[in-house]
Amino acid sequence: MLPHCPINVDTAPSPFPRGRRFFSSAVSAIDMALWDLKGKHYGAPIHDLLGGAVRDRIWLYANLGLCEDPTEARERTKAAMLMGYTAVKFYPLPPVMALETPAAYRAVTACCEAVRDELGRDGAFCLDFHGRCTPSVAVQMEAAIRHTSPLWIEEPTAPEDVGALQRVRKIPNRGRHRRALQ
Repeated sequence: MLPHCPINVDTAPSPFPRGRRFFSSAVSAIDMALWDLKGKHYGAPIHDLLGGAVRDRIWLYANLGLCEDPTEARERTKAAMLMGYTAVKFYPLPPVMALETPAAYRAVTACCEAVRDELGRDGAFCLDFHGRCTPSVAVQMEAAIRHTSPLWIEEPTAPEDVGALQRVRKIPNRGRHRRALQ
């Protein structure tokens, strides 16, 4: 990458082999850095380089991070709401435990129920599975938490695994995302 001109963002070669864990995150970080350099070079905000602003305000959520304990999830949600957030995102999967067990499904469900209870009907929450699930686990996990109405599940499977993403894309969204952003 070093001899590459950072202004030519779209033609930047990737220093990472495809199919490796965290490939997408690494490429995304490099892409953002290149766009930042391009914006600094031209003295313009990146949204101007991409064609201009498309809205004058955006909706933000608080990222609660790894949160596998329902009490902690509730406390972090309450703290976010006190700061003015109406939505939160968290990572509910146990860091080292197998995900295919009934205990894992119950733990994730309990966290989602605690967050939903704290937010109320009108609050929104999102989940990040960090690509740790197989397609079958992602589908079963979503079915276990569907009653809590998460807004979305980020990276239900590894983002590099297009086949896995195609298998889980049939998870019902029921238009929650669009409604929440209006």
